[in-house]
Amino acid sequence: MFKKSTIPTPMRESALAQQVPARDLEVLHRLGTVVSISEGTPVIRQNTPGREWLMVLDGELEVQKDETPLCSLNNGEFAGELALLSAKPRNATVTAVGADAFLYALNRREFASLLDQAPHLTKIILSTAVDRLHQPTT
Repeated sequence: MFKKSTIPTPMRESALAQQVPARDLEVLHRLGTVVSISEGTPVIRQNTPGREWLMVLDGELEVQKDETPLCSLNNGEFAGELALLSAKPRNATVTAVGADAFLYALNRREFASLLDQAPHLTKIILSTAVDRLHQPTT
């Protein structure tokens, strides 16, 4: 659906894109792999090891902790950073809802490269991680 040679329109038009320089988006685009996830498919399972960071390119993901819905993630929003940053098991389950979703997926090594090469995006990822740690779960 999306060509690797250009930053996809949904990413360029996301709220995230308004917060970071184009260079950071180019790094993300170069490192990431676009994956298609079928509706109803969990892309992250609570209490499993973290192996990837995911950013929504198109579609919607639902985040649940202990089967309780916490929030939805849309274009430009992401999941998976806590387990990669802390080396702890996943703290929530994330599932594609409403329709198939297209995501950017970065494995642990690619995520580390992203943090090294995209400083503005790194600040957003770290700030989001801290916010998520302080959010009540009930």
